Amino acid sequence: MYSVRSRVGGAAVVLLLAVLMVSCVSRTLIYSYLPVSGGWLSTDTIRFHLADIPSNDIYSFHAGVRYTDRYSYRDIWLVMEQRTGTTVRLDTLHIDLMPAARGLRERGVVMHEAEVLVRAYRLAAGQGLDVLIYPIMTDSLLDGITDVGLRVE
Repeated sequence: MYSVRSRVGGAAVVLLLAVLMVSCVSRTLIYSYLPVSGGWLSTDTIRFHLADIPSNDIYSFHAGVRYTDRYSYRDIWLVMEQRTGTTVRLDTLHIDLMPAARGLRERGVVMHEAEVLVRAYRLAAGQGLDVLIYPIMTDSLLDGITDVGLRVE
């Protein structure tokens, strides 16, 4: 015969497994880096497209760059445009690149990655989204930038 204690214990195990399964579901809409070949020109725009937002919710936007030691600045300034239908949102981003590179003195090509939280936006289910990222630095060529990324979750 089963006791009340074993039924409660079994129910607790089932409940714990259900919570773990739900918490492991990824809510990431996109996490992608696109390559920049030969350095990033000031006229180059990196475009990400999300075809269909799954649900009405608040999503956080993160932008990132991957770069080598050939990049000669301590930071980078970017603009991120989010386009949904007739709405355009602009954010100016400042990414400090020194924490990723601090203390590394190796031979060869050393790759670094830095990412920044831009902000959170409410998006509507079913809408499409285009995100454009471009540099606003004084140099027309940013040598050493290898990839530009976007994460929306």
